[in-house]
Amino acid sequence: MMKIKAGLVAAFLGATLVGTPVPTSAQNVDLKQIGTSGNWRIKSMTVGRKHQGCVAEIDNASATLQIMKSWNKWYIATPYYGNDDPNWDVGLSNGDGRVVMFTNSRDGWATLEFNADSLRRDRWIEIYQGSRRLRWSLNGSSAAMDMVQRCDQNNGSLPASQQSNAFQKPRSWTPQQRQQFRQAFKNQKVQVPARGEIVVSRPSQAWTVYAGRDERGGLYCAVEAARVQGSLRIAYTLGQPLRLNGQSYRYVLGVKYNTALPPSMFINLDGNEYSLTTAPTLRGWVGAPIADPFVNSLAGGTNLAFEVGGYRESFGLSGSSRAISFLRACPNRIQR
Repeated sequence: MMKIKAGLVAAFLGATLVGTPVPTSAQNVDLKQIGTSGNWRIKSMTVGRKHQGCVAEIDNASATLQIMKSWNKWYIATPYYGNDDPNWDVGLSNGDGRVVMFTNSRDGWATLEFNADSLRRDRWIEIYQGSRRLRWSLNGSSAAMDMVQRCDQNNGSLPASQQSNAFQKPRSWTPQQRQQFRQAFKNQKVQVPARGEIVVSRPSQAWTVYAGRDERGGLYCAVEAARVQGSLRIAYTLGQPLRLNGQSYRYVLGVKYNTALPPSMFINLDGNEYSLTTAPTLRGWVGAPIADPFVNSLAGGTNLAFEVGGYRESFGLSGSSRAISFLRACPNRIQR
């Protein structure tokens, strides 16, 4: 996960500061969620079981923002998979803004030392990554940063009253939830066209549920998080399950990909790494069959990064639990 390199880092709204030595890109950083504050997730950061700092995370529809305290300094970070140290335009709700250089950690994050008071008092923060504009609400950031401060002072722990198990474990699909969605949709059947696909529902602004047919005419449902630079899908086949290495799968994790099918897809889900075998899916997509427990992990996850055929992207999973709930309800809405 996130690591900050030693060296010169730009301090927003201030002079350039010399960075304090922190975990380098050669070390494995482990982030463990220990609590929540409103919409913010509070995590401790360790390297080899040694405390290195604490983090508050929040998602928008496209990406994750991290506010971190490490070595008595505050940083912001957002996913980045380029090879350079990017120059991005950063702005705050009070009108302050300028182009600053982020430090590329070379493992999927770009970081910037930041003025803590600005993060506490402003309503939102924006980062312009070229033509891509990312905005995160800073509502509740002061309380979240207070928890980060206490977490860091206590070497990565919080008082029991402030701890939360939210997002710690995959949230399973309960019989009560299944019945709830079946009841909601029992009288709303949709007709899937012979070609293409239709929108079944929109669990949130970031996620859309589709139903369609593959090239062989087989029915499927899929929930998609679409972005300007790429799309992520979790699909469920209603026909014959996919067979891979003697196992049957109905779920497929897919991303838009228009070149030759690579053999593997490399996944990092909240710091846990997986290598998934790819399989032919819809034209213009590459997918990897996944089992039910992994779908539950996606529903309880916060950030998914992947690499396939040299293409890298990262997706915040805010709203994925509700989206997957709608995906699981989708087959009951299809007129067969």
